[in-house]
Amino acid sequence: MDKITDIQRFAEQAMDWLWAFIPDLIVAVIILILGLWVIRFINHFVKRFFDKKDYDLALESFLQSFIKISLKVVLFVLVVTQLGVKSSSLVAMLGAAGLAIGLALQGSLANFAGGVLILIFRPFKVG
Repeated sequence: MDKITDIQRFAEQAMDWLWAFIPDLIVAVIILILGLWVIRFINHFVKRFFDKKDYDLALESFLQSFIKISLKVVLFVLVVTQLGVKSSSLVAMLGAAGLAIGLALQGSLANFAGGVLILIFRPFKVG
C-alpha cells in the first residue's frame, strides 16, 4: 500500500513540475524559432554583402559559416538559460572547451589564420 501512495505522490509532483515547466518550454521554443529566423536573415545579409564586394569565395564561405555557428552557439546559450540552466556555468564550460581545443590545435590554427590573411589581403599576384 505504501508503494501505491509513493507512486501517486510522485505522479502528482511530476505533474506539478510539468505544469510549472511548460511556460518556460514554450518561451524557449519561441526564442529558438525567432533566433533561427534572425540567424537566417543575418546570414542572407552577409551573403548579399559579400556578393557586392570582390572577396574570395573561400573567404566568403568561411566567414558565413563562422558567423552562422557563432550565432547558433549564442542562441543555444539563450535557449538553455531559458530552460533553467545557469548561463555562467555553461559559458565557463564552453570557454574551457574552446581553450583546450585552441591549445591542442595551436600550430594548425596559426597556419589557418595565415591562410585567411592571405585570402583577405591577396599579397601575391598571378604571373
